[in-house]
Amino acid sequence: MEETIDKKSSNTIAILLSMGLTATIVLIIAKMLQLYPFGNNALLYSDGEQYLGFLSYFRDIARTKSNLLYSWEYVLGDNMIPAMAYYALSPFNVLLFLFKSDLILGIHFIAYVKFIVASISFCVLLNRRYEESSPVIRALFSVCYALSGYMVFYTWNLSWMDAVIILPVVVLGLYKLLDGETALVYILSLGYIVISQYYLAFMICLATIIFYVAYQFIYQESFLAGVKQSFLRYAVSSLIGVGLGMPVLLTVVLALPQHRVVNILDDYKNRGVNLRFIDFVSGIFTGRSELQAENNPIIYVGGVVVLVLLVLFFTNRSIKARARLAVGGVILCFALSCFSSTVNLLWHGMSDNIWCNYRYSFIICFVLLLTAFHSLQRLPGADINYGPTAAIAVVITLWVQTELQGSFHGKGVILDTVVLIVSLFLVIYFKQRTELLSMLLSVIMILSALVNADMIIAEQSAETKTPDYYFGNLAEIQACKDLISDDGFYRMERSYNWHDNDPMIYGYNGMTAYASPIDFDFVVPAMDYGMVQFWWCGRFNKDLPVLMDAFLGFKYFLYQDDPMEKPYQYIGTASDVLVYKNQFAMPFIISGNSDADAKENVFESLNALWQSVTGVSDGRFYEDLAKNAVEQTTVGDLYSLTFTLDTPSLVYLYLPDGTGDAYYENSTGSDSINCSGDKRVYCMGEQPAGEEVSVYVTTSTPDRVAIYRENADLIESTWSNAVKSGLNVEEISSSRLNAIYSAESDKVAFASIPYDEGWHVYIDGKMVKTEALWGLYTKFDIPAGDHTIKLVYYPPGFIPGLVICGICFVLFIIIWVKEEKTVRKEEEASEENEAQST
Repeated sequence: MEETIDKKSSNTIAILLSMGLTATIVLIIAKMLQLYPFGNNALLYSDGEQYLGFLSYFRDIARTKSNLLYSWEYVLGDNMIPAMAYYALSPFNVLLFLFKSDLILGIHFIAYVKFIVASISFCVLLNRRYEESSPVIRALFSVCYALSGYMVFYTWNLSWMDAVIILPVVVLGLYKLLDGETALVYILSLGYIVISQYYLAFMICLATIIFYVAYQFIYQESFLAGVKQSFLRYAVSSLIGVGLGMPVLLTVVLALPQHRVVNILDDYKNRGVNLRFIDFVSGIFTGRSELQAENNPIIYVGGVVVLVLLVLFFTNRSIKARARLAVGGVILCFALSCFSSTVNLLWHGMSDNIWCNYRYSFIICFVLLLTAFHSLQRLPGADINYGPTAAIAVVITLWVQTELQGSFHGKGVILDTVVLIVSLFLVIYFKQRTELLSMLLSVIMILSALVNADMIIAEQSAETKTPDYYFGNLAEIQACKDLISDDGFYRMERSYNWHDNDPMIYGYNGMTAYASPIDFDFVVPAMDYGMVQFWWCGRFNKDLPVLMDAFLGFKYFLYQDDPMEKPYQYIGTASDVLVYKNQFAMPFIISGNSDADAKENVFESLNALWQSVTGVSDGRFYEDLAKNAVEQTTVGDLYSLTFTLDTPSLVYLYLPDGTGDAYYENSTGSDSINCSGDKRVYCMGEQPAGEEVSVYVTTSTPDRVAIYRENADLIESTWSNAVKSGLNVEEISSSRLNAIYSAESDKVAFASIPYDEGWHVYIDGKMVKTEALWGLYTKFDIPAGDHTIKLVYYPPGFIPGLVICGICFVLFIIIWVKEEKTVRKEEEASEENEAQST
């Protein structure tokens, strides 16, 4: 009993010490680097603005009609589960509800908390597997895990930090399961990571296979017998754990954008070795600079001390050969994964990446540090020839530092050199005083980790936008919304200073979005109608035709210059921003007399919609000036034309895919058009009458270039027809809309909702079929009469995922009850044996 109490006390000391040290070091780094709230630097490096948008959305669902199923702040409206599962479903994010007025502080607070929890999780694993070791050493190594290069570098990527936190718990659960103990820890930890970060959960699941094989090889006399005995339990527990996260996982799988998926068989011939061995090993050293630009695996976990301990592990003949062989095999497996672009692709779920190409390297950090800890514990009585060990460590260090000059911060090189000398001295001359040796090496590791974190975060902070920048934009957008003072459903966009996720960051319904899971099946076709696609971004295009602005429900526009001569109403200026109202914005859902199928070009499609809704046969867009030009010439890929207008008109130019440079000129000057090779609509503004306008386009498909005039006079005279055709829609939540409509005859309803099979339309309680308008938006038929209409969104796969989750939860409860009965029987048997022995 006393021994049990001592172990519990030792474990508690280790956890509390790891918490306190990690918190202290994190606060020291934040203070040193003037990170928010200690200064005006922020952890928003690289794609940090992506996370800012989704985290802002997550926080605001508690006080708005938005929910996690669907959002109007994301690409005009979209299934939110895939994006939120990638960026913001971590349970830690509920802490954001405490930071209603300071999102930046909330994000930094969560990051700091996750460092602390990461140290706790690793310490819990060490407490279980190495409970005879010093609690102080366990705590110090746990701090090193929390300050691993992966955690430090990806601090801006809050969701990935969850994978680092949960990995030791998953491995602990796997050990328990394979030791014949409870499977509950393993199941619950897998379910947690699948829900909070499905992408890295996939990598953890692959890693458990490697760990399972290594465990059987090390601890079972017969590998095949061990597998036969435990594989079914391991496999079933894994499936149940993954099944608990199925509402998220199945929804994500069904919504994965196909443009990110690579066919390994088709792509194999283009792949090979994409990393040198020296690049892999260099990750162990302190202060590796430009990590993202160089695309190297981030495997730093304490610097050169870890390298020394790893060499000692493999040269320590007191450690069983099969253990050294198994651990070496695990490390080699991960190293080969980094070297081979084909295997690396498998780790990423067949998703090709531009940056951060070794996202599973947190698992390598874990393996290296755990191996180093085990090596340190086996030094007492070790059978080691220290001469060759020291030589190997020195050679590797010199090789890396000389071959990769300029790849490390200067003070990192100096520190590694000093640490190497000191570490070898301590190991050789204090090998009999293991407690002191362990303490000194652990402290050196923490100091190296502190220096590494300082250098990496400082390098990143120099390239981020400051919190003041965010607060300035937030105040600006809020001032505009206060000026607008409109409680109805509407869309708004600004034509300047676009950022990755403006609508979600600042809380308005818009078009601009940037996310890895963004649906290009919608974005690319939508470029015909004015959306701009760049990288994994969908952005608002201020060149949209007035009619497209109207159909999409863009009711307000924010400008810092003139509104491109569009006939919108100026309503005021807020924070030096010009606010305009689109008085022609259509209701969210409008009805037409006939279908409005896609035509040869965007302008004719819009004409068909206009005619259906208003009953006016005259087209809003007329006279294809590209076909009726005064003069047309083609020289190579340069296509030029000249036209003259009889009356002043708004003129729009459609440029097809593959367009290079384009520009136009008239008597008042010229203007260039940047297409970047993508198709787009460009507003040339109001062109004068009686003057020649010349357009020059670099394109191999001049027949697809279109130039149309927009009949502005027709707007004023017939707009009331479009307004009357609208349905009176009430937003119950972002995933549920109600409407009441009275139709004198059969109608076709057109909704500016991106077409998605997850939308279900019920008219008088009966579900009706939905179809895609132009392959993009949603339409459905409304019969004559008075109707109550409901639109409800369920992400495809979400309901079946809930069913699978429910089944797995029932299986989990059965296992739990069964294991509790087994434990109770064992305790009763033990008590009975004790009674008999006395």
